[in-house]
Amino acid sequence: MIISRRKLLASMAVLPGVMLYGTASAMENPENRFVFIILRGAMDGLTAVPPLGDSAYQSLRGALAVGKDQTLRLDADFGLHQNLSGLHQLYTDEQMIAFQAISSPYRERSHFDGQDVLENGGTKPLQMNDGWLSRALGSMPGANGLAVGQSVPLVLRGGGDVTSWVPSTPSDPEDETIERLLQLYQEDPVLQEALEKSIETDQMIGGAARGNVNNSAVAAKAIGSLMSAPEGPRIAVMEIGGWDTHNRQGVIKGRLPNKLSELDRAITALKKALGEVWQTSAVLVATEFGRTAKPNGSLGTDHGTGGAGFLLGGAVAGGRVVSNWPGLGASQLYQARDLKPTMSWHSVFKAVLSDHLGVSKAALDADIFPQSSTVMASKGLIM
Repeated sequence: MIISRRKLLASMAVLPGVMLYGTASAMENPENRFVFIILRGAMDGLTAVPPLGDSAYQSLRGALAVGKDQTLRLDADFGLHQNLSGLHQLYTDEQMIAFQAISSPYRERSHFDGQDVLENGGTKPLQMNDGWLSRALGSMPGANGLAVGQSVPLVLRGGGDVTSWVPSTPSDPEDETIERLLQLYQEDPVLQEALEKSIETDQMIGGAARGNVNNSAVAAKAIGSLMSAPEGPRIAVMEIGGWDTHNRQGVIKGRLPNKLSELDRAITALKKALGEVWQTSAVLVATEFGRTAKPNGSLGTDHGTGGAGFLLGGAVAGGRVVSNWPGLGASQLYQARDLKPTMSWHSVFKAVLSDHLGVSKAALDADIFPQSSTVMASKGLIM
């Protein structure tokens, strides 16, 4: 059965300026929901989830170290950046898990290739031309997906039943563009100063006028509104760009703290829009890789390896940090520069698909994550 355009538009009535494409097949009965949020550009996990219990953290991070008085406590070893207060409330409510020192199988530092591996479900770039979530949809009869953005992301490309839409309202340049301009203007002090003053002005007003900040909350609200409907999609993918912080990253104020606030607002909007469906939902937040453990000379961080992420929702057995922490000592770093990854995103993906969405282990190992049969699904993430 095809959801009618009238019903689809009615569910989007609170979201002006949205363009819709495609259709979504209805499901016989309400089932568990799953939202995958991709943070494009590589979030700095050592700022989002600072390892305050590691004695090497403060000295290694220097000016980019987050202080204990600037974080929200998670446990004896880890904190949460203070701009993630909504996520912290979910943690307190035992509906959020923080992952630390986690990565995909990718071990280089290209955004394009890192995102490709995160989404294709394989072990190397360009290994497959479809995505692991699309292949999972193919194993769940009657399930449908929703893609948010200018195009369907790789993770949802393939044979699955997918609806997509994009906001029709224009937005200001995203942080990747600003990042490129900062690098371009490094050799021109006049242009660099002018751009930095513009960025500082934007930060003073909290970025409220910037379209990409507001659109994340709008997109999250749209996802929740659609998924809460009985005939709505079961799976959705949302992308938030702008996490590539090579310059002037910031600790409490600045580019990265602003992005963390944006993520927090999006999660809050999603939870509110999902309503009762939140109790049977899981939301996974991941990025292509982490960032260097030691700051660079521009008060930023470069492309790294191990990073952080989150699993949230009423269906999540939360209130804890999941990490096999490798340490930040000189001999403990990966290639003497990065947080060493000790956990695979594939183990989390498999856990959500099997324990939350009912995908069989045979399908997971043979079709959805080929060449990963030795990676076991994490236990106890889903209630």
